[in-house]
Amino acid sequence: MITLEGFAVKDFLQGYLTCDSARINKTQPTPMALCTLKGRVLANGWALELDSGVGLIVHKSLAQDLINFLKPYAMFAKCTFSWVDEGLTIKSSQDTEQHFLPGWAIALDKISTAEQSDLSNTLSSLMAEQGMVFISKPLSQRFLPQMLDLHIHGAVDFDKGCYLGQEIVARAQFRGAVKKQLAEFSWQGVAPVLGDTWQNPQGTKGDVIYVSRNDSDESNLSGTGLWVTRKAKEDVEQSAS
Repeated sequence: MITLEGFAVKDFLQGYLTCDSARINKTQPTPMALCTLKGRVLANGWALELDSGVGLIVHKSLAQDLINFLKPYAMFAKCTFSWVDEGLTIKSSQDTEQHFLPGWAIALDKISTAEQSDLSNTLSSLMAEQGMVFISKPLSQRFLPQMLDLHIHGAVDFDKGCYLGQEIVARAQFRGAVKKQLAEFSWQGVAPVLGDTWQNPQGTKGDVIYVSRNDSDESNLSGTGLWVTRKAKEDVEQSAS
């Protein structure tokens, strides 16, 4: 979690996040993304209001990139950054108003080391089941938010004011110009590599977003994954109409 502190932090973030910063609250993390001028997603995750400012939850591999990207703009808004180079503590929760994923919430209270375990694989699998994407460095600055279905999960507000990359993101949405989509694929043999362009036996190509492996048969390696691939022609025509 990157913490931004300063006067009117939400007003500052309104010009950079794809979500409406007025929605950021202390209870439930708000899905968000930050795009480049070309409308490509630099990082995505969740925003959470803190007593000291606003926390941006992004993949660890992109935390410093996001700080470096925002810092020149934040100087004029007199916002400061802080970031602790360690994983975020997650807890299971029955309170749906706290969930950032079904059944899971951000634990802002410290939990003892003995109670902590690495939930990365569990959360990655859950996000894949939900069709949700949490990008890391190999995937940064490559896709429009719609290619990652971020708009479906509430990370993009098309009614808010301008933000970095907004013109390209909005034009692609309303002109039906998004020709790639997030989809599930299956693999056998050698597992595809995250961030690589992979081709299935049918000749379809896509950029690999997530890969999982079936552990039931060690002699026949196989699994599923998520990738960004070209829409079928009929889907493109339908969205354009």
